[in-house]
Amino acid sequence: MSVDDSGIVGKLTAAILIMINSGAALRAILILIHNVHAEEDRASYKKKMKNLIIFVILANTITGIAATILSYIS
Repeated sequence: MSVDDSGIVGKLTAAILIMINSGAALRAILILIHNVHAEEDRASYKKKMKNLIIFVILANTITGIAATILSYIS
């Protein structure tokens, strides 16, 4: 991470990133399990997986940009 992790903002940002990534990994596993067992709903689970990937990319990007901005301010 690009922010100094000694401050409260750096620690909070790191904790949020860990929660987002671990939650997304668990959600991806659940979607894959459901996708294997539900043959008629594969299109909906494919859309859910696509939305999950987009969310993770956006969340990590926004958090990284916020961390960069905060490092320039302080």
